[in-house]
Amino acid sequence: MSFSSDGRSIRFIVFISGAVVMGVEIMASRLLAPYYGDTVYVWGSLIAVIMTALAIGYKRGGSKADRYSSFIGLTNIVLVAGVFVVMIPVTAPFVLELTHELGLPQIYEPLLPSAILLSIPTIYLGMVSPYALQLSAKNLRGIGGVSGGLSSLNTLGSIAGTFLTVFFLVPNFGTREIITSMGVVLIAVSMINHGRSYFLAIALLLVILLVPVNILLGRVIVVGGGTTIYSTETPYSSLSVVDGWQGVTRTMYLNNIPHSAMYLNESVKPVYQYTDYFNLALGYNTNISRVLFIGGGGFSGPKQFMEDYPWISVDVVEIDPVVVDVAHRYFLVPETDPRLSIFVMDGRQFLEEAEVYDLIVLDAYSFTYVPFHLMTDEFMRLVDSHLSSEGVLVANVIGSLVGDTSELLWSMVITVRQNILQVDLYSTMDVPDSVVQNICMIASKQEITPDMIEVNLGSWADSRHIGYLDYRYEGDYPMNAFILRDNYAPVEDMLNPVTLTSYDRMGRLEPDNYLSPLFIALLWAVSLGGLYVVSGRIGARGYAQD
Repeated sequence: MSFSSDGRSIRFIVFISGAVVMGVEIMASRLLAPYYGDTVYVWGSLIAVIMTALAIGYKRGGSKADRYSSFIGLTNIVLVAGVFVVMIPVTAPFVLELTHELGLPQIYEPLLPSAILLSIPTIYLGMVSPYALQLSAKNLRGIGGVSGGLSSLNTLGSIAGTFLTVFFLVPNFGTREIITSMGVVLIAVSMINHGRSYFLAIALLLVILLVPVNILLGRVIVVGGGTTIYSTETPYSSLSVVDGWQGVTRTMYLNNIPHSAMYLNESVKPVYQYTDYFNLALGYNTNISRVLFIGGGGFSGPKQFMEDYPWISVDVVEIDPVVVDVAHRYFLVPETDPRLSIFVMDGRQFLEEAEVYDLIVLDAYSFTYVPFHLMTDEFMRLVDSHLSSEGVLVANVIGSLVGDTSELLWSMVITVRQNILQVDLYSTMDVPDSVVQNICMIASKQEITPDMIEVNLGSWADSRHIGYLDYRYEGDYPMNAFILRDNYAPVEDMLNPVTLTSYDRMGRLEPDNYLSPLFIALLWAVSLGGLYVVSGRIGARGYAQD
């Protein structure tokens, strides 16, 4: 029988689609595990959803091919499948949270999120084989050989995808990165035999899908969000000071991400609400007079505490000398004030020689660097030893309360609870628990009830602070968190909740990490491409002309 000029490309697409189906199924189990475990019900749900979606896809693909078939039509199917695969890890936290709250019977719980996350991409992947068969078979003679060859290639792709995912990718990369790379592979494959304009359009689509939204927004805001009045490179980051369009606020950007802000009318009211949550500490301890801030930035918190609580004295330790200089010059931080002392050094080194404080505020979390040496059990022991008998620790942590972007938060919570009696969490935004946000963690050396906290706040703080108590987290603690230690803090296994990539071993985010899904996709292409060349002869035999 005759064979179209796109035959080799068709066979390669069939091979890749089989590999991705199995890879997605395996990795989906890791998305569900934190919520539902790794039980037979989880695997039963995944297999049932995948098989049902494939059956629907086979039917739809065949019907679509009978109406009209073209190579561009096949690549469009692959493109749509790729986009939906890339969206799986993005939407998973929201889907899993919402479905988990429905309270379905335990054995059926994994079924609904599996169906929502996997059905659409798997249906499109199922459409590939029958559509490819229609393109390849130009007449009925030899149709059995063509069908058998394509089925064989699809199955061999599934085998290759299983081995590559289980034995190489899972031990070396994160779940989100692996699933994203599968979508990237499909999108890249959809560009086969297309022109330059199509290639550029798909490349733009990849950028939109892969680069985290907050990274793009950070760049856009710096470029077009007002007037830059100062910019420099510090030993730790790039720093910009930007006045807003209408002259209302002034913002300090570190590495193009908003870090601190103030109102230009000299009000000390916080621009970013999360810093206002620091005032909840007065509900836990009514005898606060000595406060330490680890992390200065624009000094929003220290300035507000000094303005609103005249009996309080504040020490601030900031590691970046340029940040301190900019705070003096542009953020109204006084050079001399008997109630304010500023130290330029690492927070942990400072605390080793420091005095005792009634409140320690840890606000050193930045976009490109997570100070893990300020999160370990050894450091929290140091904090505990420098807190008074009724002392309180307040920490600003970026993350979510559920999902894979919560793992750093909960490891920190578990670590703090090893040393300080009571730990409470407060959302700073009225959003679902799966949304990444600033989370205020408050740890108290004495046990205190919410009612007592409210009574204390009514005596000392602004009435708006009492409303923050409504955002206290009352949910369960996850079972997979672990204690961070100086000699064991496997940060490379944790997901950066801001960039959705992994940290390096020192807790830094390197620019190369943005490309990790592309790197894994390249591994997919090289590995599966080589296997396809070897196995392709099996499929090619079915195309031999009689």
